[in-house]
Amino acid sequence: MRTLYSMNCSTLARFGFILGAGLFGSVYAAQATPAPVSQVEQANLAFKLFTKTCLAMPDNNAAVSAWATKNHFIKPEPKTSNMILQNRGGEVWIVPTRKAQFLVVLHPDKRCSVWARTADPQQININLNRLAASLAKPGRIVKKVRDMQVPVGQSSAYQLSYEVRQVGVHQALLLLATTSTDKKALSQAVLTLSPIS
Repeated sequence: MRTLYSMNCSTLARFGFILGAGLFGSVYAAQATPAPVSQVEQANLAFKLFTKTCLAMPDNNAAVSAWATKNHFIKPEPKTSNMILQNRGGEVWIVPTRKAQFLVVLHPDKRCSVWARTADPQQININLNRLAASLAKPGRIVKKVRDMQVPVGQSSAYQLSYEVRQVGVHQALLLLATTSTDKKALSQAVLTLSPIS
């Protein structure tokens, strides 16, 4: 688990926050310029998208892909997808909305992420804390794994994560929010669901 978790954190930090909007500007360029919506609302919309995709279909990126196709999400050019996915396969989907700029990123290791170009980091973390609290039920263990600033190049990002595991079941899910207040970051929020064991 530690290796997969570390890879998730470093990959998100390196590609979601260090590279910045300039390198992947074409990813979001396919979307209409967002209507003036607050960053708090954008955070709530990103979280809603995360629950409708990654959380609703855990460990099933094929189902998320089918849902994205049905909802007319757009695939960016292969060059852009390969840069985001580090040439490791998977899919990137641009979300067609005028309210914000979002991506759904599906990895071959069954990770599923929602990237928000702009979103209030505090609201993202509030939403993740609420989700974790709602998932804590008899027979299910919800454990906070990380709640801290992490260095990212010359800057930093904030990571909040929870492990969710059924009692007696070896496999678990990792819920991870990586956020940044840097307005030049490619994404100010990345929400990820990863199967772990």
